[in-house]
Amino acid sequence: MVTTPAVSVLMLCYNRPQFMRQAIDSVLGQTFGDFEFIVMDHGSKTPEPFNIAKEYAAKDSRMRVFRVDENRGVSAGRNRALAEAHGEFVATIEDDDWWAADKLEKQIAFLREHPEVGVVDCAYTFVDSAGKSTGETTSANNKTHPQTRAVSAAIEGRIINAGSGQCYRLAALNDIGGWRPWFRIADDDDLFMRMQEKYASHSLGLPLLYFRIGNNTESQHLAFAERYAAMYSAHCRRSGKPDIIDESPSLESVLVRGAKSGFAPRRVMMKTAKKLLQNKSYGMLRAFLAADKSSGGGGAKVFAKMIYWSLVCNRLGFWFHRAKQDCL
Repeated sequence: MVTTPAVSVLMLCYNRPQFMRQAIDSVLGQTFGDFEFIVMDHGSKTPEPFNIAKEYAAKDSRMRVFRVDENRGVSAGRNRALAEAHGEFVATIEDDDWWAADKLEKQIAFLREHPEVGVVDCAYTFVDSAGKSTGETTSANNKTHPQTRAVSAAIEGRIINAGSGQCYRLAALNDIGGWRPWFRIADDDDLFMRMQEKYASHSLGLPLLYFRIGNNTESQHLAFAERYAAMYSAHCRRSGKPDIIDESPSLESVLVRGAKSGFAPRRVMMKTAKKLLQNKSYGMLRAFLAADKSSGGGGAKVFAKMIYWSLVCNRLGFWFHRAKQDCL
């Protein structure tokens, strides 16, 4: 007789074999053992990640391993892995993070006691590339957030968005359509906001995830721009307007339309501009600030901040670009 596992754990592996064993060991060592562990090699350039996963699968029957040749982005990859899931709940883990031993136990216990909750998060501890704690943790507050149509939680930064920290109900994930492939970096932010429109969410106050930082600085800078896009997408839906992401626009066009709408607080605008500057996305930054200025936003204040940030970040290319474009 085939039994259905309580939890399906999904992990995509891609070109980071040096971190995989710690991630896999943390899943297989959970105090809650009723799970299936689905590992997908997402088109790695070398056979090592797939071989490591197969090595573990040969020793633990809870693991199922397969490979796809083409990497279509993390959202598409997770949806592909999700199609293999059979558990009542779904947890995701990145191949460079790891869990505390009781992470699943605590999250599943809460979800079983609160059927109205669609997703539960945890706090997490930041570690560097060597796996050493940076001394920083997130501040999840052990609070249940009711279903909401307000985007303020995302804007104020109260949504935890590390993909390795969340545990969902499979039915809820399928209900909202899983991850949206348009988002290649801020996929969890978008998913979490769409989830909150239909289901309550809960943030455990315990640091049950070790989140590795510093692997891709470019992605980190662009992630904030995509988070802005996710917030504006939610703003459109919750204002009764068509979701801009349904049009499959460019990231630049989403930022421009968001800036023109003036929906976000000034500090969100400033942070987004700063990240674009750090990523040397000068054309996108120019269009973003020009749209903000045309809508009557704080163009002068943002302009002054650009002077400071360009000196601190040594991004003088912005000014050369600006001189050519004469956008402000």
